[in-house]
Amino acid sequence: MSSEQLNELELLGWGFERSLHPEDRDRLLATRQQAISNNQHYQIIYRLQAPDSSYNSFLEQGTPVKDNWVVCCQPNFSLLDPLPQHHFTALQQTPLAVIEWNLNFEVVKWDAAAEAIFGYCSREVIGRHAASLIITAGSLEQVNQIWGEIVQQRGGTRSINENLTKEGKVIVCEWYNQPLINSNGNIVGVTSLVTDVTSRTKAIAGLSVFNAELERRVRNRTAQVEELSVLEQASREEALASKQSHYNSLEALQQSEERYRSLVIATSQIVWTTDAQGQVVDMPHWRTYTGQSQVEVKGWGWLAAVHPDDRDRTTNAWNQALQTKSLYDTEYRIRATDGSYRYFAVRGVPVITNDGTIREWVGVCTDIQERKTTEAALSSRASELAYLTATLTKTNTALEKRNQELDQFAYVTSHDLKAPLRAIANLSQWIEEDISDVLTDETRHQMDLLRGRVHRMEALINGLLQFSRSGRSTDKSSVSVASVLAEILDSLAPPESFTIEVAPNMPTLVTERLPLEQVFSNLISNAIKHHPRFDGKVQISCQDLGSAYEFAIADDGKGIAPEYHEKIFGIFQTLEARDRTENTGIGLAIVKKIVENQGGKIKIESTEGKGAKFSFSWNK
Repeated sequence: MSSEQLNELELLGWGFERSLHPEDRDRLLATRQQAISNNQHYQIIYRLQAPDSSYNSFLEQGTPVKDNWVVCCQPNFSLLDPLPQHHFTALQQTPLAVIEWNLNFEVVKWDAAAEAIFGYCSREVIGRHAASLIITAGSLEQVNQIWGEIVQQRGGTRSINENLTKEGKVIVCEWYNQPLINSNGNIVGVTSLVTDVTSRTKAIAGLSVFNAELERRVRNRTAQVEELSVLEQASREEALASKQSHYNSLEALQQSEERYRSLVIATSQIVWTTDAQGQVVDMPHWRTYTGQSQVEVKGWGWLAAVHPDDRDRTTNAWNQALQTKSLYDTEYRIRATDGSYRYFAVRGVPVITNDGTIREWVGVCTDIQERKTTEAALSSRASELAYLTATLTKTNTALEKRNQELDQFAYVTSHDLKAPLRAIANLSQWIEEDISDVLTDETRHQMDLLRGRVHRMEALINGLLQFSRSGRSTDKSSVSVASVLAEILDSLAPPESFTIEVAPNMPTLVTERLPLEQVFSNLISNAIKHHPRFDGKVQISCQDLGSAYEFAIADDGKGIAPEYHEKIFGIFQTLEARDRTENTGIGLAIVKKIVENQGGKIKIESTEGKGAKFSFSWNK
């Protein structure tokens, strides 16, 4: 029962209790005790400790059968998965063995009950062909014919034939075979339920011999009247002995059937049968679940317990299976005795006789309500996701349209504002040239200031245009940071006395080139432009953070006081008079916007008089 190594004595009674999870022990004992007291079916999920001290989840379902129990345990159980019909482990009380074959008639699964019947353990049979294991020479032709019918017709079969045990003993077994069909409708294997009916077969044979002998003795008694009393007494004694043996066999068979029924109940399934025409005579498990009487369930009466919305579809599927003599596979809701409905997966197959006719239909209804509830929840989440995706797509389309309009507006504004500014600058230059002989030094200074304001306004317009376009996505390519820095330094042309050091570990990454150039250009340009000396020094370095690179531009200039660290990243913010450096106050705002749009961050480390270090991260 547990994956922990318990010996046989420890498993007796409640010996396995020490393997239970401490939080589950009392709950399991109470559930079992209540089932014993009320003589009713139960199910519970608990955890058992494995040899490595970890815990595995088990689903246990059980039903009391007279003085014994039939219990089914499913390891690694999940509430989100339906319980597979052919993947369970029955306890030794049930006589049914479960064997699974692949299409080559080789063993795939061999449970403990199969080992008890045939003597082989699973490691001795997995992968071996049935003919080399358990089929007698006299049964081989019959078994091959049955196997062909299963694979070709996809129908379940029942048969009785001789088999061999590991010790070479010949036994008689009853087989229920069912093809395994995947979601594409293809047969992928066969599952067999098998039980040893040797004793029952011998009892039936013995009864036949007894009847023949009894008939012979009756005939002899007519001819030999003088021995009537003696023969009568002997016949009576033999008849009583034979009847007792027959009753014992019937009782053993009845116990086997009771255990089988209890196993079906323990696995939360409804087993049903019909005649060859699909007419129901009786369905005890169905009646127990739905509360219908035997009269109400006959023929098509069982359909009254199916949800009204599912009846037409169910009727069509059942008629189709009857007409084509093929697998019946559907889903519908069944009304329980309390009036509630639960979803069941329903499968049925025809039982084919040796002459190819249908003897009966057998099937099972498996509760799948939890699976349907989960599917409905997933469907709802999928609908929500589809709605959000559509909304996001619509928003992105609108945003792209607004960006196009903004680009157009920025272009028109830039052109319309810069044209008169250039005219003012040119006009001032012409005026100065025309009246240069009468201009005073003060007037010349004022004309220079005028042209400086014009150039600053033009730079401001260019900065606003850059700010509006920052963050726009462009095509990515392989970018060598060392090459980008070399081009920027060449274009800035710092004084020869100025030192700029670039660390040798600059990476190559796949990114948008233009935004990265703008960030480096603004930061390096600021470090040079605002340095108080012509022999200043700027160091450019890089650090690998794993998912991103962190670049740093450090100078030995006059630094920035901590109270201004946030202010400098605002638009139109400067720390010096605009006339002194012709600043627009937009550069660092552009840098911050670009870095954040790339998923990175920018920061400053500086104190007044000790230089400044700007660091920004850039995703790989």
